[in-house]
Amino acid sequence: MKYIELPTYTLNIVRAAKSMSMKEKPAPHPGKGQVRIRIRYAPCNPSDISFIQGRYGFQKPLPATPGFEGMGTVIETGEGTESLDGKRVSCFSQYESGGTWSEEFITSASNCIPLKDDMPDEQASCFAINPFTAYALFHRVKNRHQAVILNAAGGQVSRLFAALACEAGIEIIKIVRKTEVDTGSGDEQRHVINQHDADFLPRLKALASSLNATIALDAVGGSMTGDMLNNMPAGSQVIVYGGLSGKPLGNIHILEIVFGNKTITGFDLNQWIGSLAKDEFHDISQKLQEMFIRKKLTTKIQGIYPLGNFEKGLFRYIKNMSAGKILFSPVIDPGVRTGPPPQV
Repeated sequence: MKYIELPTYTLNIVRAAKSMSMKEKPAPHPGKGQVRIRIRYAPCNPSDISFIQGRYGFQKPLPATPGFEGMGTVIETGEGTESLDGKRVSCFSQYESGGTWSEEFITSASNCIPLKDDMPDEQASCFAINPFTAYALFHRVKNRHQAVILNAAGGQVSRLFAALACEAGIEIIKIVRKTEVDTGSGDEQRHVINQHDADFLPRLKALASSLNATIALDAVGGSMTGDMLNNMPAGSQVIVYGGLSGKPLGNIHILEIVFGNKTITGFDLNQWIGSLAKDEFHDISQKLQEMFIRKKLTTKIQGIYPLGNFEKGLFRYIKNMSAGKILFSPVIDPGVRTGPPPQV
């Protein structure tokens, strides 16, 4: 099987990308509780970028194969996983030695989500991480807060969250870096502010006060965490679920914490999944898949690249993450269209 190999972790993402190459080795066989999946599509996520740079929450032994999620068909099962044989699945993994930027992928059966017949392949490849993150964050906000602040508002988690929150009548304050970034439509677009505008902080404070926005979802970190927390009403909370800035949390006024009774907490998807009751994850998966099938939720995809063109696709994604996901596919040839996203 062919796969992408990362030989070393490098903070400079351009150097890291250029260090990677396509390799080939015999396909591994699944062990007890595992399955082997023939990958059709695997996306590039911000977490993949952080992993390649060596600044994710953990590092795999090198050389390593990137890719935390994807979709494909189960072509071999280990002991106890026979029920998944031949099934289309959305899959994810963090701690296994392999990754989804590969023709085939070994993972635990518990990391596989069987797909409904009408679930589109492209959407299924991006299903295992962002939709569940957005769903979990939404349920931490639902029935507790009147309004929420989102940074990186053009990102996929923010877009999915906003679709859920808007339907529930929750007001949304969206923070963007570029005014022209597509962050949604209709009621979702009422309160959009650019973090680079001269009046950004006064506008943020005024909106947070008038809408009583007492919760913020932070995908950025760095000084943005403090910018949001400092300008929210007393008793507010910032939930940090990403670190796009690559910088430590900062600019936090101590008096806001002490006298404003404000808090900062983190969110980790794996911990949330581990907290669910038996069969609860399955029920949530079914509900979310139905929303994707009915197109109430969708992941924006800007392009699909053959696995061998990973470097070109990676650079396109880094240049404009807000334009949507990049998918890598081991089963397409350059120039062959497989659906609405443009082929490259």
